[in-house]
Amino acid sequence: AFPLLFMPSFITQSLSTALVPAIGEAAANKNGLLIHERMNQALGLGLLIGAPATVILFEWATPLTTLVYNAPEAGLLLKILAPMFFLHYFDAPLHAILLGLGRANATLWNFVVATVFKAVSIFVFGSQFGIIGVTYGIGIGIIMQTLLNFLSISSSIGFYWSIQPYIKAGLSMVLMALCGRWTFDYLTLQELPLLWSVIGSIAASLLLYFAALLLMDTLKWKYTRGTISIPR
Repeated sequence: AFPLLFMPSFITQSLSTALVPAIGEAAANKNGLLIHERMNQALGLGLLIGAPATVILFEWATPLTTLVYNAPEAGLLLKILAPMFFLHYFDAPLHAILLGLGRANATLWNFVVATVFKAVSIFVFGSQFGIIGVTYGIGIGIIMQTLLNFLSISSSIGFYWSIQPYIKAGLSMVLMALCGRWTFDYLTLQELPLLWSVIGSIAASLLLYFAALLLMDTLKWKYTRGTISIPR
């Protein structure tokens, strides 16, 4: 399940590489407004990527593991991890922000604490519920690390954001999930091969997701040293 879960995060990882010097420059100039602006842009892009990725990995868990690995039984593990992994798409920007602020020690200790917590969770839940318990233990560790990074940033510079884009993205996720389920069932009833049913239903649901964001005025296109799209 992990290669599928980590695949969408290459975009946020790439963004984080450029975010470290950008935050560091703003922090050196003591420009708090610019720090928060860049932070909101980074988290907005994480939301833009993570939200549809989470829906896809959750709704099409079994078809994806069947197509990619011929292991439909892994679909349950992917379905369990996908909602918890949603926070992972914000972790790389949060990690980069802490490094830009000169809080490398905080990122280290957050990682250590989260790893210990994950190991204990895996042992406790795994011994009781087997592989399902191990899966929940890993997910809890991911949530813990992201929350610790979030709290470290909040204690350093505060954390100000608008809840509106996240509510709109949540509504778009619900519409995307409903559209994807209906489309996949319809294409399956047409006796299309599994591959084309998955591709067709994912494409239709993604179109609806971005259309909903545009209609709710959440997705805004800007041109600043290149083309970038961010939720606002």
